[in-house]
Amino acid sequence: MKTRESVGDMVSLSSSAAFAIDREMCVFSWNEPAERLMGYNSGEVIGRRCGEVLRAMRSRNVPLCVENCEIGKCFESRQPFAVGRCYVRHRDGRLVPVHISSMIVAANPLAASESDGLTIVFLNARLEPKDAADKPQVLRVHTFGRFSLGYGDRVLETEKWQRKHALALLKCLITQCGRPVPREYLIDWLWPEIDEAAGLGRLKTVVYCLRRQLRDAGVTADVVDTVGKGYALRLESMWVDKDAFEGHVTQGFSHERRGRPGEAIKSFELASSLYRGDYLEEDPYADWCTEERERLREVNLEALAHLANLLSSDGEHDRAVQVCRTALARESCREIFHRTLMKSLWRLGSTDQAVAQFHRCQEILARELDVELTIETERVYQDIVRA
Repeated sequence: MKTRESVGDMVSLSSSAAFAIDREMCVFSWNEPAERLMGYNSGEVIGRRCGEVLRAMRSRNVPLCVENCEIGKCFESRQPFAVGRCYVRHRDGRLVPVHISSMIVAANPLAASESDGLTIVFLNARLEPKDAADKPQVLRVHTFGRFSLGYGDRVLETEKWQRKHALALLKCLITQCGRPVPREYLIDWLWPEIDEAAGLGRLKTVVYCLRRQLRDAGVTADVVDTVGKGYALRLESMWVDKDAFEGHVTQGFSHERRGRPGEAIKSFELASSLYRGDYLEEDPYADWCTEERERLREVNLEALAHLANLLSSDGEHDRAVQVCRTALARESCREIFHRTLMKSLWRLGSTDQAVAQFHRCQEILARELDVELTIETERVYQDIVRA
């Protein structure tokens, strides 16, 4: 029976992008070709579940890496699997076209040892044009702050689109992250006042108009796909800022867990540079994006909190101050930013400003939330005034 060490050696010697997973579907070996293909080094993926790393999608934008996925079932039954055409998510957020296959290297149905059920997964990139000028361009979508579309070196003039519902439909589909959306959902979101029968005709017209608007703008890639009785986006034809944002945040947390503060800071700063405002903030009353807006807002605030703490711990107090003030401008009631700001100002020698920040935090929480400061914030204040 193969051991984890021998399986790791097999992965290292493979000329294809490859990694090994245990029976819990966690990565324990990752080779250099996989690093070149996916952008992750071995330290960033070891110990993580394979689905969290690959974030694979089928060719029709159906998620492949999901809970209780068919790949996992193959592992449980110790059966190899292969997916001839799919996409995995690169570290920078883009989709990479690949073929996925596997090899069971320790299948002993009579044993249940730690080394049993080990699998090597191979990722073979699908061929693309070698000449960069011949490579298909992707539609660039900016959802944070002011919504905009770009293609090549141009910004598409969406404000001149004749049917505004075409743009709303595109935003609805983007919010669903490539998942197929049933027609009845789209009808209810776009025209809640009409019945499904009447809405179906409108929806088909809007889908046609969206495709035509993109073609007229020079977008040659197929973006909108019909999936069963619904529609989805072909994510391989797009770059969406929120996907790249979440990819950087995930990397930041991974680096932080593994004791690499410098790399974590870089990842969190890249994420912050993409977050130019709240998600689809020009649609404040659209129910279909409210939950996603709040989720991404929380992700951003959590990432900023970790970034500020890492900068402060690294002695970069001036940069920590900037991060805290940016966060407080978006959410003034987050006590953690007030606290980190107090500590950073104090360590920069601005004791008066640190004390003033304490009283400002106290006032804001009392006025907005009718709550008192936490013990942690009081303790930081006492440290400052006693110094």
